[in-house]
Amino acid sequence: MAKRLIPATGLMLLLLSGVSSAQRPQVASEQEQWILGEYWAVVKKYQSGQTGPAIKEMSSWPRDRVATVQATQFQPEAALDSLLMSRTEWKPASLRAAAMLHTEVGLDALKRSDLALFQFHAGIADGWLNLADNKTSVPGGLRSRWNVTIARVFLLNSEFAAADAYLERLNTKIANDPAVLLAFGTAKESRAMRTPTDAVAPERDALRAAATSLFERVLVMDATLVEARLRLARLAIDRGDDAIAERELTVVKQASTVPSHVFLVNLWLGQIRERQKTWTTAAELYVEAIKTQPDARSAYVALSDVLKANGEPVQSAGVMDRFQARGVTSPIADPSATYSLGLDTFLEARFDAIFKEVKAMKDVK
Repeated sequence: MAKRLIPATGLMLLLLSGVSSAQRPQVASEQEQWILGEYWAVVKKYQSGQTGPAIKEMSSWPRDRVATVQATQFQPEAALDSLLMSRTEWKPASLRAAAMLHTEVGLDALKRSDLALFQFHAGIADGWLNLADNKTSVPGGLRSRWNVTIARVFLLNSEFAAADAYLERLNTKIANDPAVLLAFGTAKESRAMRTPTDAVAPERDALRAAATSLFERVLVMDATLVEARLRLARLAIDRGDDAIAERELTVVKQASTVPSHVFLVNLWLGQIRERQKTWTTAAELYVEAIKTQPDARSAYVALSDVLKANGEPVQSAGVMDRFQARGVTSPIADPSATYSLGLDTFLEARFDAIFKEVKAMKDVK
């Protein structure tokens, strides 16, 4: 099973999108060519399956040296053509392999809580993916999926403002991508959830409205992304509109078998029934939620409360005893706790799928 990314804190800076020619270090052409030759030798090592040694070697490269390589390749083609025996690399598979190498170096840095280094290598990686797509990346493509996963690293680490800003830029670079819009809406919704005081109610309302609009756009583009409908239901509940929430939740219940989705549908429908004082139905829904996610504390608390409200104090206490007996220690066992983080707490699986896809690519000779 994939391990969860180590939580990060203070993730405030945005990732770069490659190194522009305007930022290009002043290095002589001969030295550039020498550095390019060494750099692409490391990438070829990574492509050949020598993953560990390549990651270790690239991790030892100073940032300015890596930046020099990408800056050289971002020069106008005319300038590159004038160089004798240029060692630049333009084959898409090689460029994407370089992106994955830097992604792995960046993830290693993130696990050591070196956020600045993670951001740097992710920015370099996005630059290579941009070049591999000939600067014409499309919705649903590799670069888009990679960027969404990077953005979800921000969400997973509760850096919602940073995720919002990153996804706004991504939505400009790769427009009309439902996966981007889903993550974008999640960032805005999560920001609203973390804006609790009445003093900032207009800001919270604006964030919720923006999130609602984004989720609605997602469903127009791709109705199979039912998480957008689940989130629309949550936003309706936050507005006090249980009727709309129940309608959306009923659709999700019929369309999704994802455990976290099923859990939240039963939990939130139970809360709606509880507000309607339909105690027995509410309790039944909470039991269904517990069956789906037996380690999720929120459903036990809800069931305990509804039993107590229904005049069953002994049964209420027994529910919490049952939860305590499970000895739950995982902070991500309850979808209620991970909802604002994007409900995706195992991003390694996403990264691994992308790594596998890129490693299967071959350059055309």
